[in-house]
Amino acid sequence: MHKKGKIFVLSLLLALTITAVQAQKSTFHTNATLGIGTPILDNGTSYHIGVNPFYELSNHFAVEGQVSFAYSNITGSFLSGDKKKEYSFNTLAGPRLFFTKPDKKIRPYINFLLGLNYLDEREGSEAKRTGSNVGFSTGVYVNINQVLVGLSVEAPNLFLLKLGYTF
Repeated sequence: MHKKGKIFVLSLLLALTITAVQAQKSTFHTNATLGIGTPILDNGTSYHIGVNPFYELSNHFAVEGQVSFAYSNITGSFLSGDKKKEYSFNTLAGPRLFFTKPDKKIRPYINFLLGLNYLDEREGSEAKRTGSNVGFSTGVYVNINQVLVGLSVEAPNLFLLKLGYTF
């Protein structure tokens, strides 16, 4: 396994461990999400897996983090038409704004996350571009009885439909 893969798995396990040791009535929760989408301006398909721990500071505001991995199979780049694969790791944090109180079964919210993105772009087995960039994620979500559905835009250039569960 590559070094970046080991770091992602370790971060994921750490996030899940932190969630498991929290008190039952805590305002600390975690969303685990899977997503499918498309690269913005490119042809192809993207797949996403992520963990978003969040701590509610009030009825309408929380601090949120995200550790995620996305894989994109680009079948035609917008400018060059090249075929390539992108592997993207995000470590992000920021605010989450709820539109309803915690006691509601349907709870819509938005988030605005910033942080670090690591991108590995390849044509065939040759590395075309690798490195760290500013990472971001913003989206609109609805949590219905702990099931999460949402749309997001994320670094490097993904539009995603996400489905998840809140622990």
